[in-house]
Amino acid sequence: MIKCTPILVVLLFIITTNADAYTFKADPHLLSQHWAQNLNISKAWRFASGKDVRIASCDNGVYFSEPDLRSNLLLEYAKDFSDLNNPDTIDDGSYTSLGTAAAAIMVGVKNGYGTNGIAWNAKLAPLQFRNNNRNDIVDLETALYNCLKYASQIPNIKVIYTSATYQSGTIEIFDSIKGLIRQITDKNITVVIPAGNSFNKLSDNQDYETNSIIVGSLRQNDQKSSFSNYGDRVTISSYGEGIATLKGPNGLYGLFTGTQAAAAQVAGTIALMYEAHPSLTPSAIRKILQHTALRTSENASVGGRVQTDKAVEEAARYFYQAVRYNRISN
Repeated sequence: MIKCTPILVVLLFIITTNADAYTFKADPHLLSQHWAQNLNISKAWRFASGKDVRIASCDNGVYFSEPDLRSNLLLEYAKDFSDLNNPDTIDDGSYTSLGTAAAAIMVGVKNGYGTNGIAWNAKLAPLQFRNNNRNDIVDLETALYNCLKYASQIPNIKVIYTSATYQSGTIEIFDSIKGLIRQITDKNITVVIPAGNSFNKLSDNQDYETNSIIVGSLRQNDQKSSFSNYGDRVTISSYGEGIATLKGPNGLYGLFTGTQAAAAQVAGTIALMYEAHPSLTPSAIRKILQHTALRTSENASVGGRVQTDKAVEEAARYFYQAVRYNRISN
C-alpha cells in the first residue's frame, strides 16, 4: 500500500483536478524550441496553464489579428500611450513584431498549430508605450509611466510585463517609474522588467527596492549572454538568444533576442505560478524563482536560470499546504 504522505496528496490532487493541463502537448513549433524544452514548461502544465490569470504588457505594440494570439488578448483594454492622435491603434509601431513575439511567448493560443505560450490559458492586455517613429508624441518616461499606471488599474491584473529599458540600465533609472512600480507591487501585482542589453553591472537599482522582477539573458548553454546587464539586483534569468517565435504580421516567424525575450519567459512562468497559488505576493514570487533557479558559476551574475516546472510546483505546494493548515486550524 502506498503511504499517503502530504506531498503525495498534493501532487495527486493537482494532477487529477487539472487533467487538461496535464495531458496537453505543445503546439508543433514550440515542441522544437530549446528554451521551451530546457524550462520544462510541459511539466509545469501538470499544475497550471494560466487559467483566469491576467497579464498586461507595456510594449511596442502587437499584431492583434494573429490567430495564435487574438483569442487570448483583452482588446477592450488596448491603448497606445505615445501616439495621442491614434490612441486606440496598437499595431503601427516600427517594432510591433517584438511586442508580438513577447505576447506569443507569454500567452500564445493553444490551437494545434503554430506556437503557443507558456501561459496559454491566460489573457493579456496589449498596451503600447512606444511606436519608435514619428507617431511618438509623448516622451518615453511619461508614456511608460501612464502605461504602467493604466495596466495596474485593469481589473484582476496579476502580472505586468514591459520590454522597456533605458540607455545602459533598466527603466528604474527614472524616479517616477521606481515609485510607481513600488506602488504597483504593494498592490500584489508582479512587475517584470528586462535587465537591459548594455553589458553593464546594475548598481543604481540597489538603492531603491521596488520588488520588481529584473530579468537577465542567457545563451542556449545556460551561460550569461555577453550583452546582458548583470549584478545582485538581477532577480533571475532566462534565454535571450536563438528564440524563434511568432513575430508577425501575417503569421511570420523570426528570432527574438535580448533580455526582453527572457523577461517574457519569466512573466509567463509567473502567470502559471499565480494560477497555482493566487495569493502569492511579489516578494514570495521572487523567493520561489530564486530558490528553484538553476544556478551555476556561468549564470550566477544574472540570478541563475528560471526553472518553470520547479517554480510552479513549489507555488502549488505552498498553496495546498496553506489550505491543509487552514482546514486543520479550523
